[in-house]
Amino acid sequence: MKHVFFAIALLFLATAVFAAEPPKPSTGASGEYTKLVWSDEFDYEGLPNPEKWGYETGYVRNNEKQYYTKARIENAEVKDGQLIITVRQDEFKIADKTAPITSASVISKGKGTWSRGRIEVKAKVPSSLGTWPAIWMLPQDRSMGWPQGGEIDIMEHVGFAPENVHFNIHVKKNHPGKDKKIEGKTVPFGKTVPIGDAAAFHIYAVE
Repeated sequence: MKHVFFAIALLFLATAVFAAEPPKPSTGASGEYTKLVWSDEFDYEGLPNPEKWGYETGYVRNNEKQYYTKARIENAEVKDGQLIITVRQDEFKIADKTAPITSASVISKGKGTWSRGRIEVKAKVPSSLGTWPAIWMLPQDRSMGWPQGGEIDIMEHVGFAPENVHFNIHVKKNHPGKDKKIEGKTVPFGKTVPIGDAAAFHIYAVE
């Protein structure tokens, strides 16, 4: 992935992107990142900063039940130094229909993209059956489709297994059902670790 943006959902205290100076193909050591190139500390109130955040809208993926709304403070609000994304049992009007469940998917696409560096997000996630908060990265150019274009999951937390968080990389060879099989098998690349105190904020990062 040459240039990526990231998307986040649920509750976040701060996000930051650090870059190495001068740029290097790969460092693998956070101590080498010396320049802050993008951040949002959520030190304001109201809707997420439109200069830094956009939205996915509609029923987007995985047959999920919620409808993602755009710039709706009931679903995405900044206050008390936090971005709070709320899932609601709702009656949100969409043309001649009503969405019974709403949420928000906040993205940096078109407002912040990076080819190398370190991204940190301080976040707290819910522990409820049916929730699926995630912080993930996708290519700015989506023309290759998924999973050919790649996806980096900085953090995923699924409600049916609240004791763990998941970190994954999705590429074509990990999903042979989407294309031809690679040597007849899937080649996964991911890790699952205990979340510890699920009621606390944790820092999730990728280099």
